[in-house]
Amino acid sequence: MSKLLQNKDTIRHNKRSRAAGSKRLALISLGCAKNLVDSEIMLAKLALAGYELVVDEAEAETIIVNTCGFIAEAKQESLDTIHEVSKLKYSGKLQKLVVTGCLSQRYQHDLREQLPEVDLFTGTNDYARIVEMLQDGATAGNIPGTHFTPTLMDYRGDLPRLQVTPFYTAYLKVAEGCSKTCTFCVIPRIRGGFRSRLLEDVVREAEGLAANGVVELNLIAQEITSYGKDLGGEIDLPRLLRELHAIEELRWIRVLYNYPTELSEAILATYAELPKVCPYIDLPLQHINDRILRLMKRGTRRQSTLALLERIRAFLPQAALRSSFIAGFPGETEAEFDELLSFVRGGGFHRLAIFRYSPEEGSAAAELPGALPGQVVEERLRLLCEARDAAARLWNEQLLGSVQQVLVEGPPAADREGLLVARLATQAPEIDGVVYLRCNGVTLPEAGSFVGAALVEADTVDFIAEPARRRTDASAAAAGPRLRVLPA
Repeated sequence: MSKLLQNKDTIRHNKRSRAAGSKRLALISLGCAKNLVDSEIMLAKLALAGYELVVDEAEAETIIVNTCGFIAEAKQESLDTIHEVSKLKYSGKLQKLVVTGCLSQRYQHDLREQLPEVDLFTGTNDYARIVEMLQDGATAGNIPGTHFTPTLMDYRGDLPRLQVTPFYTAYLKVAEGCSKTCTFCVIPRIRGGFRSRLLEDVVREAEGLAANGVVELNLIAQEITSYGKDLGGEIDLPRLLRELHAIEELRWIRVLYNYPTELSEAILATYAELPKVCPYIDLPLQHINDRILRLMKRGTRRQSTLALLERIRAFLPQAALRSSFIAGFPGETEAEFDELLSFVRGGGFHRLAIFRYSPEEGSAAAELPGALPGQVVEERLRLLCEARDAAARLWNEQLLGSVQQVLVEGPPAADREGLLVARLATQAPEIDGVVYLRCNGVTLPEAGSFVGAALVEADTVDFIAEPARRRTDASAAAAGPRLRVLPA
């Protein structure tokens, strides 16, 4: 469960709205960062309408659960969260429970009967209209207690956002939906076809975030390398990056989810050209065997993938390479799995996500013959995870002894007393581990600041570091986040 409103400034801001007699509301956001941005849009709309936003769900009169419905584990987490929150109708102040997001959109005809404790279901097209739906109970011709707008949500223009990530970092959605036809995925059915946001809207939003203290911007979309292709003219990802790079306050720009067939040399050259763009390639590959890739409809083959990896290393030799792979795709033979495992072990990956195949209703892959026994899938998952850990350990150990620029996040968890939390440019928020910074006898740097850190210990996920003898100076900071040894 991902609870929002951890940002104390956000909470203080919204306490002022209580005088208007508004109801208390909590929002729980599940799933990916794209979902989180949608949650921030809803929170902004609700705050402007006078709702008091609270952290403690037991104090809320209305709770919204923004669900994920991508794979089986995510669906179960969403259902468990809804059931758990619904208990507050008996033990807390909860009067209205609202379910929105991907799970609700995907199963809009089934959930009403399965979850009678929910007062209102809405979908992924309705985020901008959340206030209207809460206030007038409109059902738009749907079953009572449901509201699903048939037209795709329009992300053009200014959409207010109430930022709930720490003040120094934010996600920026540059496009919505997906037009790929991967057989294992149902996102196009949930979110609609790929549609880019207008360049000026994205840049204006980034400028606003930077003016409010954001120094790290994480660009997100389901297939970000296609940005602008549906807009016509000369709008594309390289141009967007150059516009964002010109925003003075920004220090790190990280691009998440590069689709393999769209990651062109022009894009790679732009990554290499712009020092603020983090040396980090997020490239979901899913498999390497030609037959399995055809069944997945990924548009790639083994040779084209190997050639792409060579181009990446040529343009960005020091970049961290993150990918994802699926264990146990239908019909995968032992030889085909061995090919995948060998590739993962020797592919030079630094961060990996390994997923157990999930046969999703409505996906083409769910109709394929050759479903593998559960124990076979689990064993293949285990072997891939071992390869993932070995690759991560090797990458981390190679960085030991170097001094890197890190972004300070703040105090650590209770089990890491005395260590500040920070991140490298090659560590995306929440998914790539952190740097624990020893600061005994040293003036503690503030959250959102950049300092030089000597990496002294590592495991498969995190680093232990000590402050460099002096902080990175202005010239080093201006040089951007390239992985390099900084002067001590």
